[in-house]
Amino acid sequence: MNHVDEREFMALFNNTELRDDDIRVYEEFIRECEAGRSFLLVCDNCGEIVLDKLMIEQLKKRFPNLTVRVLVRGKEVLNDATLEDAHYVGIDRIAEVISNGDAIAGTIYDMMPGEAKKALDESDVILAKGQGNYESMSGQGRHVFYAFLCKCDLFTNRFHVPRLTGIFVEDC
Repeated sequence: MNHVDEREFMALFNNTELRDDDIRVYEEFIRECEAGRSFLLVCDNCGEIVLDKLMIEQLKKRFPNLTVRVLVRGKEVLNDATLEDAHYVGIDRIAEVISNGDAIAGTIYDMMPGEAKKALDESDVILAKGQGNYESMSGQGRHVFYAFLCKCDLFTNRFHVPRLTGIFVEDC
């Protein structure tokens, strides 16, 4: 998406209905957070990281048993969140921030440094945001929750939703 239409963008805020599938996944996400001890947020873009910080604050209030870590890009790629962005918004003051090691769109396990692999391997609950993280992480045998907008035909067809529909899915 190289251009964002203002009307189309604002319309996204009007559609707050959750699909039945999203509700089921959200309920499982809550159960996992209640039972888990460690949570990993795999960030998407640098603009969303401000909202990610607010989400983490609320997550820690609701689930004080969770130790929270945040995985960001190691270097700038597209508009993805980096260590610099995480420090700028102060996520590092409420969660451990880890670099995925490089300027890679998505999260590719074999290309990650040891610390990032360990965080991914040892986290009880993983939430990966963005279509790129879904594309690069799904189907690898990890239990991961994904949140993203379906922006292309491949994903609108896969999930049977209109373009720009928000999706919350679970991969086990």
